[in-house]
Amino acid sequence: MPVAYGSNAKLRLREQTDPFLIATGDFAQLPFFSIGLAASQPLQRDDMLGVGTGRDGSEPYLDALSVSGDAVLPIDLNNIGYILKMLLGTEVVTGSGADKVHTWTSGKTVLPAYSIEVAHPDLGAYRQFIGVRANTLSADLAPGGPARVSVGLMGMSETTLAASAAGSPTIAPVTRFMNPTGYVKRDGVQLGQVLSGNIRFGNGMNPVRTIRPDNRLEEIELGTSTGGGTITTRYADNSLIAQAISGAPVLFEYGWSISATKYLKLEFPRSYLSRPGAQVSGPGGIELPATWEAAYDPTAGYMMKATLANQFAAY
Repeated sequence: MPVAYGSNAKLRLREQTDPFLIATGDFAQLPFFSIGLAASQPLQRDDMLGVGTGRDGSEPYLDALSVSGDAVLPIDLNNIGYILKMLLGTEVVTGSGADKVHTWTSGKTVLPAYSIEVAHPDLGAYRQFIGVRANTLSADLAPGGPARVSVGLMGMSETTLAASAAGSPTIAPVTRFMNPTGYVKRDGVQLGQVLSGNIRFGNGMNPVRTIRPDNRLEEIELGTSTGGGTITTRYADNSLIAQAISGAPVLFEYGWSISATKYLKLEFPRSYLSRPGAQVSGPGGIELPATWEAAYDPTAGYMMKATLANQFAAY
């Protein structure tokens, strides 16, 4: 009996022209580490009396549908643009020739819906999701290793097909960003002695359930966007503590770079620091962990901006 293996699974997506209809044409095939997107319906009980069951419970029933899950993917030079478009909407493209700069900003009132296919060729099974949107994104910075991103997805329905609906999937070259090329800047100045960091963004999405016979979600509503992160440095001065106490906003920039024309940076122009406290836990260097929360910047006109420089024409 055949068994589905993760090593043979494929993750494919394409933007929908209609949020309620599956996309047509050739999908893009993305590299990934895990995909938890799935439809689920919990079993519930509503035990009736007087039907002869005694103390034994009656039949359970399937409750409301939920279509959600996280995808963990590499942060790479080309394919990460699809995720940023899902999260933030259509980008602005500048540059000439092979050198393109894609810029996304938060706050759009409409975000694109995607069809996603998770292919299991071992079984000849192709799980198809429609109306998928990116709700959250989080990424960690560390002194070593490859960079990864976790994306929280929400969809409207799942259907399993016996054949792929992804056409002839396109596969972009994978050029990974590595954590040793990462950096954190505060007010345009690169911070030294950074031990670790985290960045997160959320669209505040909520599924809308209505009474309908096809057991599909009606839509996915956008809520209030949120952003923030953490940063842990060696305790070398009191500048972070002083800025937190002052309550003055700070521009945080987290990024990765391969060259002057190949990079990714995420900027939060108006962020507020919690007051960090130095923690003495032994004879070695003292760490200074801090958290920060982002807000809408009226001058910039957004809470977060993502900039990706590569050779892609557009996403």
